[in-house]
Amino acid sequence: MFNTIVNKINTNRQNVDIKLETMRGTITPIDPNEAASVLQIDDRAIEDAHSGIPLPQAEFPGLVESHIQNFVSQHVDQYIEWGNARLKFCDDTMHDNEVENKIVLQLKNTVKKFEEQDLKAWSANYSSDLNDCKKKSEEAAKNLDEFRKINDLKEIPYKRSTTQKLLDAVLLLGLLLFECIINAGLFAKGMSTGLMGGILVAAVAAIINIAASWYVFAQLMGGLKIRCNSKTTHFKIGLLVTLLWFVIEVAFSFGVAHYREALAIYAANGFTGPDATIIATQNYFHPLSDILSWGLWLLTIIFGTIAYIDGIWHKEPFPHYEYKYDQTEKLRVDFQALFEEALEELNNLKNTTVDEIRNTIDKIETNFAAFSNAVADKETAETEFNNAISTSRTAYKALIKRYQETNVRNRTTELRKELPAYFSTTVNITDAEIWKRTMPRFDIASDKQRLAEQVEQKRAVQQELEKLITTVQEASADAIKLYQLKQLKSETGEAS
Repeated sequence: MFNTIVNKINTNRQNVDIKLETMRGTITPIDPNEAASVLQIDDRAIEDAHSGIPLPQAEFPGLVESHIQNFVSQHVDQYIEWGNARLKFCDDTMHDNEVENKIVLQLKNTVKKFEEQDLKAWSANYSSDLNDCKKKSEEAAKNLDEFRKINDLKEIPYKRSTTQKLLDAVLLLGLLLFECIINAGLFAKGMSTGLMGGILVAAVAAIINIAASWYVFAQLMGGLKIRCNSKTTHFKIGLLVTLLWFVIEVAFSFGVAHYREALAIYAANGFTGPDATIIATQNYFHPLSDILSWGLWLLTIIFGTIAYIDGIWHKEPFPHYEYKYDQTEKLRVDFQALFEEALEELNNLKNTTVDEIRNTIDKIETNFAAFSNAVADKETAETEFNNAISTSRTAYKALIKRYQETNVRNRTTELRKELPAYFSTTVNITDAEIWKRTMPRFDIASDKQRLAEQVEQKRAVQQELEKLITTVQEASADAIKLYQLKQLKSETGEAS
């Protein structure tokens, strides 16, 4: 006659997983017409009327009225059982999902453990190494900044990239090959060994010219220092070396050109008499005799100049600056690696604690929703229950009245004179034991008051938990702040 979960509930609640969804069954109030059909009220009333039943001296309830009472009583019992089950489940749900202040106390202990145990253990593990690395890094950075200030170094050390170094090697090789090829043709005409001899002499001259310009003068002797600040001694040294290189480069170029002419003279003499070296030495201070020699002189200077310029831009010109900078960077990188390792470990500890608090906040939201739903379900259950009981009362009266009226209507005139006295009396519902049973007490007003209190409780607890999260985050920040480096001036490319 109605849908209910009562039959699905085991009285031993520990052995049954009662879910809210299963507790939302509805009950169907008694339909008087359907009940009349089931109890065969009309047929029995007609049959009794023809037999003069109930007798004049009969008292309420008669047989059919008793059956009506039993029918309604069974339904009321089931309604009460359903109402008590719904009431208990909702009350249990509210009890199990109440937001309590003890949650804050428990999590305060968790935060206290984080501050007094986890952070101390972390500090014991990393503090010594971090402090040592930090001290070395900051001292190196301080020394580097002082070095830069003293020497007016406003930029970070000059360094060529891998691509630039590759292009540099290609350039030097190209200079050597190009100079060798050009010189080989000019030298070959005066060599008894022909082109092979010319290539050998040209290769030696090109290597001396390029190597001396690029490495010996530009780097080994310090020609690159010309790139230093003009106010420094290093610039003066670089300038002096550059002038020296230029003089020697011009002289060497004249020597190469005179040697080319000497080879031509030696060849014209049939490769007899003084050799080309002696001739070149004797004629060194004489003007060059033809355009090819002057061209060779100029090309030698040009190749040497390109090599020299490339050499002075090969690396940082200021002595020891690149080394100091690299050492400082290495210490900073080493510290940063250790710092990040320590920070990751600290974040793991922090996140574990924060996640526990956030999960609790989420659980509070879930529990509050369950509490709120339970109050709403309980109110719905009360409405359904009251409606079922009210309908049962109406059906009880309607069924008895229907039986009595049908009975009277189908009696003969004589038998109508022998009606029982209670037929003329209105049915008094309160006299029946059905309505004297203990009904479920839903007390929704009290639950709504509890819900309002839970709203405030939830807000207060969540605020406290958010404060705990802030406490954890600030404690973590304070712990790692001690080991953070000051920004290196070298990172910005500016001197202090």
